[in-house]
Amino acid sequence: MDFKKLLNSLKFSINYNNDIPRQFIKKILDSSRSNAMYIAEQIQLALGVNINVTKTNSTETAIAIIGSSLGLLQNGSALMSSKQGKKIELLCKDSIKNDFDLSSEESKIIISGIDQYLKAYEQSWAIKTNPFNKPAGILIMEFMGEKASEAFQKDNPQILNPLIHQIIMDFLALMIIEPMKLFKK
Repeated sequence: MDFKKLLNSLKFSINYNNDIPRQFIKKILDSSRSNAMYIAEQIQLALGVNINVTKTNSTETAIAIIGSSLGLLQNGSALMSSKQGKKIELLCKDSIKNDFDLSSEESKIIISGIDQYLKAYEQSWAIKTNPFNKPAGILIMEFMGEKASEAFQKDNPQILNPLIHQIIMDFLALMIIEPMKLFKK
């Protein structure tokens, strides 16, 4: 473990506040609609496809941010060790179940989605590509819903349009910065 990670790990152990995961989830959920509107705008500009922002694709945006953030915390973060990242994952999932007046079914769907994005992040990390690669692809497909076929190349319908994939991949990386600051306190 390098010195910076060790130092952050010690700060985490001494100053850790169990409320931070709840604040993290709340911050992401609160900004999910505005983030979804940005994604819809980028899809419109890049692909010419109009996507209405709904509770479903706003929630999907939040799920992608949470899952990708947890992936980062568990794989290569300078903020904490992988073990601490796993603890944060469990506390975040517990918070989703208990702190946001979600039905049991809604909580299960969100947690299942987080697991999907976390696994996609880990798969991208394992093959040494941009760790937001697979999560961005999932977000595009889920966000666009029945219009998802519009996101593929016309001449090669098995490959996502590289422009929209890159835009969403970059934006996903940017969307995690602000909520991740909570763990640096």
